Amino acid sequence: MNDLPRSQYQQLKHTIERRQERLQTLNKACQQARGEHEHMIITQQKFNEDLISTNDWFRRLVQEFTQPLELNLSLNNVNDYQDAMNVRFI
Repeated sequence: MNDLPRSQYQQLKHTIERRQERLQTLNKACQQARGEHEHMIITQQKFNEDLISTNDWFRRLVQEFTQPLELNLSLNNVNDYQDAMNVRFI
């Protein structure tokens, strides 16, 4: 301070204060961006988990459709129907 004129000292002081304010603003912006990024990562991970679960569900569904269908027909119902048809034609 002793070597600088007062006006130059005030100018440098003002410049330093502006740069400190700018640095604080940048720091806050970086913290906010980091928070948003972390939230996006968590959301992406949840989305991936849901997608894997849905994919597994479709895989099981496809496997079920590729298996032969088992028809659970009661022969009693078929015989009763045949008997009813035979009675009408007699």
